[in-house]
Amino acid sequence: FDIDKTNGRIVTNGSLDREKVSVFTLTITAYDGAVIEKRRSTNATVIITLLDVNDNTPYFAEYPAHYIVPENTRIGETAAIIDVRDPDAGENGALNFTMLSCDLCGYFILNSTTGAFITNKSLELENSTTLLPYTNFTFNIHVADRGTPQPRAITGIVILTVIPTNEYAPVFTRTNLSLTLAENTKVGHLVVKVLATDRDIDRHGIVDYYIESGNFRKTFSIAKTNGEIILMQPLDYETYSSYKLVITAQNGQDYKKATKMTVHITVTDIPD
Repeated sequence: FDIDKTNGRIVTNGSLDREKVSVFTLTITAYDGAVIEKRRSTNATVIITLLDVNDNTPYFAEYPAHYIVPENTRIGETAAIIDVRDPDAGENGALNFTMLSCDLCGYFILNSTTGAFITNKSLELENSTTLLPYTNFTFNIHVADRGTPQPRAITGIVILTVIPTNEYAPVFTRTNLSLTLAENTKVGHLVVKVLATDRDIDRHGIVDYYIESGNFRKTFSIAKTNGEIILMQPLDYETYSSYKLVITAQNGQDYKKATKMTVHITVTDIPD
């Protein structure tokens, strides 16, 4: 700002932008016309507040606007909120959202004032005949502010991608299994194959097998990927006449879920 030294008129001396600086505090000094040695003065504070005008167009914080939605998002829950910004104040910065078009319409409802997508149908991939893992929902969205005299608006694409989640634990076909082995069974013998299934899809449905306990002297091993239990050490009835193997089946890579079963192995004596 500049001031006319003769009449005190304050005028602008450059462009104003309320979004950068909204309030200016000026200290104004007034002098009388006496010689410097006898001059008297007084100060006054002038506060200038800039009023907002609708000079900013809404914009997407990131574009393309892409949001990840877990498949276990429930009906009625918020799946995503479109991040559109407008630095103007009041109604000039308030936004209205309109869905112009979409594919696979009906799975989400758009809140016109918050820009939130609300889940309207089940996204469960395991039970759906329509949805596949990483299904993309594409929306053409119009966003306008409520400014005057003329609203400013933008149109853009918003994509929601439904991803699988680890919802189910593996289930063994049998939770207890009993069998016998002669003590002269050869090392490398396939003792039994256990099986667990998992309803999850994608990587969350991959099952790994482990022997959790009861494997004295590491007599047995289990194939991590297929559940085959192999004899790894010679059996000796006089040393160990039975084994109780606790087998764990574990799924997924994130938030792993597990279940257990027991394999009872009785060693039969062979005269030696």
